[in-house]
Amino acid sequence: MTKYEARAAYDAVVLRDPPINFQRGYLGVEQLDYTPWECVMEDVPVFEVEGEDIRNYSKRFIEGLPAARELFGNYLGVKASEVIIYAQTARRVIHDICSRACLKGVGGYAPWNNRQARAQILCPVPGYDNHHHICEDVGLSMIPVPMRGNGPDMDVVEHYCRERSDVKAIICVPQYHNPTGITYSADTVLRLSRMDASPDFRIIWDCTYLECHYGRHPDKLMNIMDACRVAGNPDRPLLVFSTSKITTPAYSIAGVAGSERNVAWMRELVKVTSGNPGLLNQLAHVRFFKSVGSIKSFMYETHGCFLGRKMALVERTLISGLGSELLLADDVVWQRPEGGYSFCVKLKQPCASRVVELAAAKGVLMLEPREMYPYKVDTENRYIRIMPSAVSDDDIVAGMGVVCACIRLALAEYDASFVSDGL
Repeated sequence: MTKYEARAAYDAVVLRDPPINFQRGYLGVEQLDYTPWECVMEDVPVFEVEGEDIRNYSKRFIEGLPAARELFGNYLGVKASEVIIYAQTARRVIHDICSRACLKGVGGYAPWNNRQARAQILCPVPGYDNHHHICEDVGLSMIPVPMRGNGPDMDVVEHYCRERSDVKAIICVPQYHNPTGITYSADTVLRLSRMDASPDFRIIWDCTYLECHYGRHPDKLMNIMDACRVAGNPDRPLLVFSTSKITTPAYSIAGVAGSERNVAWMRELVKVTSGNPGLLNQLAHVRFFKSVGSIKSFMYETHGCFLGRKMALVERTLISGLGSELLLADDVVWQRPEGGYSFCVKLKQPCASRVVELAAAKGVLMLEPREMYPYKVDTENRYIRIMPSAVSDDDIVAGMGVVCACIRLALAEYDASFVSDGL
């Protein structure tokens, strides 16, 4: 298709008003109704746990309710004593970890940020924009690490950790990485657990999509706590989790799992920042789910099937809208995810930002590609993130039709400029 043909097809696209928003992985209306939270609490209006009214301030359960710690310890594959539940969002927990490490240090070592040095954190790219915002907010210097088909490029990770003592952490979404949908391989997990690194190096392991599978044969993620224990680095991982994508953001609970030494380190933070760590919501989760098996079956039968349908619709519309010419030439490629909330398209040419710009002009909104990189420095400009969870099926078809027209035009413009420059 020539540039002029692509422009004519784009000009024929009708402006979407109201806009179709693929920017964020909000829960769809149907998902919000999966957990009748108010009914859970009304059916059993008893708020005592071990003789204590958990509606009040609580020092006794500052690390979370024992039953909730047991439930989510099993969910993460760790012991209940290695879990502390105190927040509502994973982002809050990650911010707490990073800010406390910068201010107080971890494992008895000096604060990450001090007068002599500013700590560095490794960020796989393209990556999750909110992780970058947190790191920037607390003053961590971010180093981008390219993502591969099995996780971050471990040669690069190992090089930085071996050669630079100021590299203090890596922040990861290991299961269904946002945005590429990749799950870290066993080899990647083992190399992270065994590599040479600063003694106060931490792996911030964001488990948001841990059970967010679309099918009966989900990607398998190795237990990093077990791997680090065997490697002699039990304090290295910090597993951050929340139930925002299990129940709803309004009623979610969040926390962190790690070695008992790491839990004690986090306990000191919670003691001075929380009078009641969301105990009612923790109780509601225990009453509703009761077991890890219930969480897994609930996730597959509700969120998993719902999201799988949405992602399949995105893929079908891409195939029909782009046609064999672009797909056979590998001008546009993707790997359909097995779970998570994002569908990632990679362009052969560096014109992703142009696609997003063209789509916005037609009322279809997507995250700017540079947001997936630390400090918004995108040296590739090839990745487009599509998050369809809160978009109706009809709007997915319509919106992806617009995206296809924009991809065709952006690639045609790039090819035309390439030729006109005599390259």
